[in-house]
Amino acid sequence: MTSVSENNVDFSLPINVLLLAGGQIKDLDPSEPKVASKGHILLGSKPMSSYTLQALKNSQNINKIILVSPLREDELDDNWQGVTTVAPAGESLIDSIASGMEKLPESTEPVLVVAGDLPFLTVEAVDHFIKACQDSPQSSIWYGFVEKGASIKKYPHLHHTWVKMKEGTFCGSGLSCMRRNVVQKVRKSLAEVTASRKNPLKITKILGLKTLFYMLIGRLSVTMAEEAGERMMGLKCKGILSPFAEAAYNIDDATTLKQAREDLKNYNSSNN
Repeated sequence: MTSVSENNVDFSLPINVLLLAGGQIKDLDPSEPKVASKGHILLGSKPMSSYTLQALKNSQNINKIILVSPLREDELDDNWQGVTTVAPAGESLIDSIASGMEKLPESTEPVLVVAGDLPFLTVEAVDHFIKACQDSPQSSIWYGFVEKGASIKKYPHLHHTWVKMKEGTFCGSGLSCMRRNVVQKVRKSLAEVTASRKNPLKITKILGLKTLFYMLIGRLSVTMAEEAGERMMGLKCKGILSPFAEAAYNIDDATTLKQAREDLKNYNSSNN
């Protein structure tokens, strides 16, 4: 076991992981076979999240894998070998994360949280993210992002919601990390922000006027975003830049699903 400690805060390897296989694609074609959730939609002959699972299984930095899914453990087939246990998916993202965390003992240990709609995720991308998080062990929340140029270079056809910042233009990835003991604090903070979304004065108080101003003019820095997250949640946050475009190949709609199926065909053809 390897570990890094700073200010009496540990980040030991291997770590546990939540694989989030819930959610839905709202504009899914009616001809698609009915499945329990987005993570169980077929890509080729396998469920979408089972591809993500493969990258996690291949990492030596991963310990237990908790699948967060509408399906029960006795409903899973051989595509899900490697899953330690199953937790029920919640109505929201934070509900699903909380459900998965309940399968782990109370602790301050970090837990990797992986979106189940990352079918092209690689073990290299997983390990890079974990090691980068470990380099900032004083944090409680780590959030991954990918630079626009890196994404376009590998997947020029892929659509993202881009955010212009001081250091460049980025999109969020499907990788994050959170300490086991901070989930309820995050849930409360998100509820407060949601409740204040139509009140500019409350949002300004939560995020800070300077943060909002720099965001509006496209000059918000990664450090400022981290500080805003800390003000909002009272938890130290760290942004993790990934050079791996596949960490942001999320499937959020029917168009991206169709593209992913084409990319999978092309990948299989080139490797046969």
